[in-house]
Amino acid sequence: MFMIFSKFISKKLLSQQLKQPSGWIGKYIISKLLDTSSYQLNSFSLELMNIQKRDKILEIGFGTGLLIKRMANKIENGTIEGVDFSKTMYDRASKINKKQIQKKHVTLYHLECKKLPFQENQFTKVCSINTLYFWENPEEYFKEILRVMREGSHFILGFRDKRQMELLEADKEIFQTYEKEEIIEMLSRSGFKNIKLNKRDDTPLTSYCIVAIK
Repeated sequence: MFMIFSKFISKKLLSQQLKQPSGWIGKYIISKLLDTSSYQLNSFSLELMNIQKRDKILEIGFGTGLLIKRMANKIENGTIEGVDFSKTMYDRASKINKKQIQKKHVTLYHLECKKLPFQENQFTKVCSINTLYFWENPEEYFKEILRVMREGSHFILGFRDKRQMELLEADKEIFQTYEKEEIIEMLSRSGFKNIKLNKRDDTPLTSYCIVAIK
């Protein structure tokens, strides 16, 4: 689908919009592209999260908010919080999750995730899907994620590997691509342990999710 849209929008603009959707392109085009391209990876991540009714969950880079909505349907006494630095996505996700926000089951923040506005040892699970490519120094983000996680909690990182991402021909100044082994090594250096790579052969792309423990 990236290749289809790239026929009408420059590769650089499309890549920038995928990183931080904005304006009418972000609202009407990128939102559809994100929902379609991330659905299988979101589903795989959701399966691996094994959400419990009292979980306190953080999603980093929630996009249109569909994964948050799916997670919210699985909790009763828990809470879900999310951060995203796109105002367009924040507005859309707030609309989609309006009922859960009103019930105070979901709280969304419009901000950059390099410095999270949470205390230490707060979340039982943290997830981030298709965001790694846009982090200038992933280890700094990993360490900040680790800070807000409770001891023994799980971090779920969903991504496409270097080979798949390069097939999309996205702008390399905006998209940073990594081998699976590189990501595992960065997580380990950041302080995560029991790091496990999970793979699911979806169509047309293979879904990868790493589960790591604090």
